[in-house]
Amino acid sequence: MRRKEGMRLRSLAFILCLLLFTDASAQLDPSSVLLLNRGNTNQGESAIDSGRYTVRPRDQSRRDDPRPVSGRRTNRGDEATDEGGELSPVTITIPDPPQVTENPPPVSEDSKDAVEERPSPPPRELSRRYNLVELSFAPGYLYSDSSSDYFYRSYTMSAPVLSVEASVWMNPHFALNGSFISTLSGHVNDSLEGGRNIPATQEWFTAGLRFREFFGRDVFASTVTFGIDYFDYKFRVPSDAQYREGLSSVGARVSLEAEVPVTVSRSWLFGVAFSPKLQHREEATETDVRSGGGVDANAVSISIGGRLQFERKNGIFWKLSHSVEKDLYSGEASDDDPRTGEKPTGVSVTNSITIFTFGYTWGN
Repeated sequence: MRRKEGMRLRSLAFILCLLLFTDASAQLDPSSVLLLNRGNTNQGESAIDSGRYTVRPRDQSRRDDPRPVSGRRTNRGDEATDEGGELSPVTITIPDPPQVTENPPPVSEDSKDAVEERPSPPPRELSRRYNLVELSFAPGYLYSDSSSDYFYRSYTMSAPVLSVEASVWMNPHFALNGSFISTLSGHVNDSLEGGRNIPATQEWFTAGLRFREFFGRDVFASTVTFGIDYFDYKFRVPSDAQYREGLSSVGARVSLEAEVPVTVSRSWLFGVAFSPKLQHREEATETDVRSGGGVDANAVSISIGGRLQFERKNGIFWKLSHSVEKDLYSGEASDDDPRTGEKPTGVSVTNSITIFTFGYTWGN
């Protein structure tokens, strides 16, 4: 009797354990419920509500949860499938917005040096490149030596000079230029014994173009100015001169001048000019003398100087220039040489002129 009751109790206990185990196994995995809710909500609710379970509302905080879950992204938006075909959540990471700092990052020393070394345009009150008009006045002194084996072309002369020059700058790189130089109270010898002097004047006139180039943008920038000029030289004597005659040389001249600043206000000047082909002629006086039938003439000059610029509109300068004109005649001279009594052939003339000027430049 007791044995039968014990077996019944064991059977009852076994049935209760089986029921409890079956009830626990029937519960769905919470992650599966959440995964099903990530798709179509209506489909998931209808599929789950058709059974014994209801769908809990999604937790909004889990939508933004960045914890990674393995899976492969598909074309269904926020869903992913494993290799076995089961759905699993996919991680969506939202990047942080860029942070704006109040203080900019520090600039390196190399960057500071590069900014400091960058050339800046010179101030208008210091640089002559902003002048539209420049006028120069310069007194000076001249020494001229005409050396020749023909007496009519051999003489020396020294006298004060006055120089005037004007430049009109269309822009800092291009200008119209004109200059005039003339001797004052000059004279030459007009006798064989040297006892008679006559007035004599030497004049230079040029007109042309200037092209200027700056090698830099700061105050210390060097400049080179290239010029193309019409060149006209005159040697004038009275019409009653017995042994001297008027001279004229006309032609084109090219020039090049460099200005090299040493300080903000002081600079060096270097120049050279060349006239490759001049039309040279002799003008008759009391004696109509010709040194030959034809002549080949050319001239070259060099100069050195300095400039002291107080500010853009005012400055002073000095210049020392030396020029040489070479005239070579062909054929026989028209008159006998008064010293030798013979007519020379192939007369050669070398006219050397040295001029020193010290002047003032006004610009605006």
